[in-house]
Amino acid sequence: MIVEFSHQLKIGESRVVEALGLMSSLCSPEAHLEVIDLSSFDNLYERYSDFFNIKLSSTGPNFSALEFALLSYERDDISHFIDEVSRYELIDQVHILLGQEYTKDEVKEMLKLSGDFNQLAKTYDFDSSSKPLFEDPSVYVSTLFELLREIDQHPAFNAKIKELSVSDEISSLINQFKESMLVRHPLSYAQELMGKPFWNIADYTYYDFIPTYYSSPYSMRLMDGKSMIYLHALKRKKKDETTTVNELIDQLKSISDNSRLKILKMLYMKPMYGKEIAEALGLTTATVSHHLDALHQQGLINMEKVKQIKYFSTNYTRLSRQLDQIEKYIKNQ
Repeated sequence: MIVEFSHQLKIGESRVVEALGLMSSLCSPEAHLEVIDLSSFDNLYERYSDFFNIKLSSTGPNFSALEFALLSYERDDISHFIDEVSRYELIDQVHILLGQEYTKDEVKEMLKLSGDFNQLAKTYDFDSSSKPLFEDPSVYVSTLFELLREIDQHPAFNAKIKELSVSDEISSLINQFKESMLVRHPLSYAQELMGKPFWNIADYTYYDFIPTYYSSPYSMRLMDGKSMIYLHALKRKKKDETTTVNELIDQLKSISDNSRLKILKMLYMKPMYGKEIAEALGLTTATVSHHLDALHQQGLINMEKVKQIKYFSTNYTRLSRQLDQIEKYIKNQ
């Protein structure tokens, strides 16, 4: 049965997102070098080294440039994308660059303190590597746009885009997305694809599913109050055996309970909310909540919020993958 939803859904490749992904990869090349080849862009990296060395994230790879995709629905024409994003106020652009981790009022205060970076860094806990952004945010944004235009014209980038446009892997992936979301909600399906639960969910009105090479090996989602963009990495890092074994142990521990197995069985049949599950099993809502948290942390169930009610369903893909991993490990495959 085809399920009808009220949101907008777009599925496909994106030249804009690939360019933003390449820019993000060059900001944190060490996080991508094992998976994608960035050597063709050495000259670009050298010429824009000051820009690439500005770190807006202290906890991992810098994906700030990709956040700009939230400011425009344009996915193919980079010039048009730049024109649309340029119309936003500087405060909106900086707010997005900082991953929306701060309120716009806080960003406004940051811009006021831009002439006194020591005070700004003390107040908002920034390190010196982010100083160039706050010294002149408009120059940073202008450089970002200039770099996007150069990437758009770069021979290596265009060769990769042409290669991806005829890729059977991408065509198959896009068809898989389309078929799956005839009967699944995009938020639930994105959780399955990422193999982990989302704690930050909202009633998004626009969903975008994009297979991407240059953000590899990271699949991720970008979101604001109205939109969610899911980026599916085409290349992944290989896990060592110790990591795989530890993950399998954690997953098996999470289902080593009679009630949790019953919950998975019930949620395989249909989505249910906490109180409904508690009544069916004769348990307290607090106990059911504890079991749901354990299953959710391992990505074995999905969570969707409809108005004020959280509905849970079994993550078929993650469950099948877990069983397959156990079989492969035992058979030493």
